[in-house]
Amino acid sequence: MQVFAGLAAIGFFVIEVLSVTPAAAGGLGNIERLQNEVQDIVKRAKLPDADQKLILNSIRVDPRIVGGEAVDFKQNEWQVGLVRAVAPDPQRFLFCGGSLVAPGWVLTAAHCVDNFIVNKNPAALDVVDGTSFLPAGGERLKVTNIIIHPKWDSQLNEYDFALLQLARDARMGRPIALIPEGSSYHGTAYVTGWGAIFQGGNTTTDLLGATVPIVPNDACNAKDSYNGRITSAMICAGKEDGGVDSCQGDSGGPLSAVVDGKRQLVGVVSWGEGCAKRLKYGVYANVAVATVWIANTLAR
Repeated sequence: MQVFAGLAAIGFFVIEVLSVTPAAAGGLGNIERLQNEVQDIVKRAKLPDADQKLILNSIRVDPRIVGGEAVDFKQNEWQVGLVRAVAPDPQRFLFCGGSLVAPGWVLTAAHCVDNFIVNKNPAALDVVDGTSFLPAGGERLKVTNIIIHPKWDSQLNEYDFALLQLARDARMGRPIALIPEGSSYHGTAYVTGWGAIFQGGNTTTDLLGATVPIVPNDACNAKDSYNGRITSAMICAGKEDGGVDSCQGDSGGPLSAVVDGKRQLVGVVSWGEGCAKRLKYGVYANVAVATVWIANTLAR
């Protein structure tokens, strides 16, 4: 028990360090070196593989709006932010995004709640909705239940979905429709969030959005891209030369597109290598493999 308490403290410490600006940390390289040092410490502790996996997942730089612009909340009313329940300042303690998929439910990424910040505990986080300016406005809602997709694989980042049940219905946001199960989309999509505007930076105060083209999985699986790591439960989006991407703090947020004349949720910000790097596209959980699971969960 003492080991877990100490390791939990290490996890929280690293997460806090990763939230500061590169200047405050002495540069992005120092942030990355610190992360590597903690990984070495954890491995030298000779813990069981399952415990090492949990700890290392919790201290990774949250994958994944670089190259975006401020957007109007009225055009993105499903966007929510996940913040630590004990924190009075939503912007400073935002750690992920999410989407309203029903008045009382939020869809986010499994890795946003399967870590040392939340540890699958609903009492550890709040949901902020109804605003594009994170420090003020909107409403703050409690979470009563966390349901992670049964196929979630933290090693592969596959089926990176989690549903959050709210203590009451959101009054200021509006749910987004889901792309139908088994369908595919190959056009241009839109990613939004309060995440960092450069790799290693702080989250922003204003909701940002960026237009990104969907990239075929075979191109995303190329050797100089993700070299076979992209599965059918993932989709890629971004520009070949980089410059536009989701980034730290955007995880769990929406990738939406106009399908059949209306905005639909096609992806959940999941992972990637760096932010807006050449051939390192943003990787999103593919909502089309989870629509039925979401509907069945909401209907219980």
